[in-house]
Amino acid sequence: MAAAADSNTSGVTPPSTGLDVTPASPPGHPRVKRVAIVAGAALGVVVVGLAALTFVESRVSIAPGASALADVSLPPGATLTHITATDARGLPIALTQSGTSVTPAHPTSPGTVITVHATVHNALPASWLFGASSQVTATITAPVAHISSPAVQTLRAGSPVLVSFNEPVARAAITPTDARVTTVRSATGVSAVTIPRAGYYGTALVAAVPRSWETLPTPVQIAWFAPDAKTQAIASPSTSTPITPFSAISLTYSQPIADVPGAMHPQITPQIPGSWHAVNAHTVVFTPGGAGFAPDSLVRLTLPGRSEVAGAPATVLTWTVAQPSPIRAEQILAQLGYLPLNFTPSVPVAHTKQAQVEAVFAPPSGRFSWRYASTPLALRTTWTTDSAVVLRGAVMAFENQHQMTTDGVIGPNVWEALMQAALTGQTNTFGYTFVNVSQALPETLTLWHNGQVILTAHVNTGVPGAATEPGVYPVFLREQVGTMTGTNPNGTKYHDPGIPWISYFHGGDALHGFIRASYGFPQSDGCVEMPFATAGAVWPYTPIGTLVDVEP
Repeated sequence: MAAAADSNTSGVTPPSTGLDVTPASPPGHPRVKRVAIVAGAALGVVVVGLAALTFVESRVSIAPGASALADVSLPPGATLTHITATDARGLPIALTQSGTSVTPAHPTSPGTVITVHATVHNALPASWLFGASSQVTATITAPVAHISSPAVQTLRAGSPVLVSFNEPVARAAITPTDARVTTVRSATGVSAVTIPRAGYYGTALVAAVPRSWETLPTPVQIAWFAPDAKTQAIASPSTSTPITPFSAISLTYSQPIADVPGAMHPQITPQIPGSWHAVNAHTVVFTPGGAGFAPDSLVRLTLPGRSEVAGAPATVLTWTVAQPSPIRAEQILAQLGYLPLNFTPSVPVAHTKQAQVEAVFAPPSGRFSWRYASTPLALRTTWTTDSAVVLRGAVMAFENQHQMTTDGVIGPNVWEALMQAALTGQTNTFGYTFVNVSQALPETLTLWHNGQVILTAHVNTGVPGAATEPGVYPVFLREQVGTMTGTNPNGTKYHDPGIPWISYFHGGDALHGFIRASYGFPQSDGCVEMPFATAGAVWPYTPIGTLVDVEP
């Protein structure tokens, strides 16, 4: 019977197992519907969250800025929490941030490839489930401005010389021939600039950048000419400016090189090693080789047939080669230790022969400083009032150490030796000495070497009629033992053999040993006399070139 099968016929209650033994609800039961609804809602949250995050990320972007390096675009509610940049090697680039725009903190070259990394806070209700932040990366190239106008222009008299660019530029530097740099700046950018002070013909160097935070590139030459039946030529550097032995000479023609017979081979005299080459369709350059042009000489350039100097019916250009600068000799001698000063260049001269030669004619800027804190006041004053005598002494000392004629003249051989010593680091092996002789009673000699006073002693100088001439003089001749002859103030002659430790510094005046009963007042015929022992101690410190300062 169906009713009996469903009943407990034993009368015993089954033991409790602690488990829910409620039978599963059949399909369509209310409990099953509730579980399905909850699961569907959760899935909906996931789908909505994913869609929201996908929407956010699709709305976040990094793009090149109109004036900045990059601008970050954000959807409503999102914030930019972190942004960095790296170069093509993966090295960090410092940034300056303004809102959602960033600019390199340091000047950057046009064309630099920069990768920008941004972290964005999403601020969505579902961000707790999928993360509050997302990252976006973009690669941006710093823009480059190119000149779009012709490099060589033919213009009517009075017409402005315009230089156009392929895109607006924020800054342009214009350097006309023999004129100062003119800088054009524009917050919104300009598409063209005008060459200032342009005459009927000329050249200018132009460099421009689209962004204010970019460094100016290598400038491009612009040339302009007035209409003429003949081919015109502009030379650089200007013939009014002295050149150096290695100055390159360029010619820019009003017509393309291909249309100017002989354009690639103008004649230069005197003939020296070198070569011509074209740098663009209108310009050729001569680069000197070997030892370059001779200093203090004339260089002549004859233009090829059918061409003439722009603005003049001439076919020959002439330059003067400059003389070497004594300032460069001072710089090298200071660096090698032949002067009591150090020299620190603003920009070091390259360790190449050509760079050293060029520096001889165009010395680098820099700063001299005293090598020793205890430098005597008399030496400091002499450097300020008569640096030539300090330089002459240093040159003589250099010549002496290099087995050259010690005349103190900086001729070609000395320049060659100075440059070679600078290249190889051949420094002064002796040090620096300064001798001060005071004629104030009691007369004294003070010997100073490499920052220290070696000795002070009483000495004798010249009597009236044969006085020791005040001044600063370099030692030019030395003898361990010699014979001294001359005329006394009373007209009698003297002949003194066996004089020890002689260092001549002015004519017949010398530091030397001489036996006297006492020292400290005028007794000589112009020399500075010392006891033998004192002279023997002084002599090793007074090589050729040593400065002797005689005070009145």
